[in-house]
Amino acid sequence: MADQDFSAWLPPVDRTAGDFAAQTARLRRTTLRAVGLALAWAVVLAAGLTGMTLVRAAADDLLVTGVRVPGEVVFYHDPGKKPPYFDVRFPAPPGERRARIYCAADCAYHLGDRVTVVYDPAAPTRVRTPEEANPSGAGDLATVPALAGVVGSPISATVAIGWLLRRRAVARTGWRRAGVTVLPELLGGRPEHQPPVHAAYRDGSMVQLRRSLSTHSLRGLAGWQNHRAWIGGEGRRMVLLLDLEPGLYAVPVRGVTTRRRRGGARAADRSAHVG
Repeated sequence: MADQDFSAWLPPVDRTAGDFAAQTARLRRTTLRAVGLALAWAVVLAAGLTGMTLVRAAADDLLVTGVRVPGEVVFYHDPGKKPPYFDVRFPAPPGERRARIYCAADCAYHLGDRVTVVYDPAAPTRVRTPEEANPSGAGDLATVPALAGVVGSPISATVAIGWLLRRRAVARTGWRRAGVTVLPELLGGRPEHQPPVHAAYRDGSMVQLRRSLSTHSLRGLAGWQNHRAWIGGEGRRMVLLLDLEPGLYAVPVRGVTTRRRRGGARAADRSAHVG
């Protein structure tokens, strides 16, 4: 595809700039890491959901096969941010037992309330009531990764897909050398979380960029002036490769403005005349 097809974002290829195989290899590794992280989060989500399903099935089975006896509420606590729970006293061999039951949702019990306790005769400490499945213990262990996976999976998948699309875009456009300036602009009196980036290409044109969703941050780089970098891709699918120690650092970015000459004229309109 001709160089000018990308002229809104990139200048023509500089044939004297050398081989960019190292930059492309670094982008490939970054993309693979993002895909691997997304797969790991998917495994966490699947494990959590599987654990919750097994715990729920075990509670349902106890409701069918367990022994039902009358019980009495001897303690109740509602911690506010966590589900409430209560302690119940009930008869079970070799005598009287006491167990804690966690509520799956809001519940309200009082001291002395009578409840039906369902316990496992082979393990009397495993209890529930007809109303409360008692999702404690293994249920908590399954809920934590499930909730984490619900949050982490879509975010990591979005990031991985973004890197895959950017890698494909860079494969079409190639790389261009540029000097980047990370502006120390303020937002509400404090430095922006993701400051804007001005990139100056070697042909004298410029483009403004912003970081896209990623763990690769520009924090701590605000105030940089004309730092060496490479830029590839176009539009919302661009990559900024910063030359840092101990190696190149890839940051996913999107174009905020199209490429312009210093002074205001669009560089894309004159790209055919750039030597």
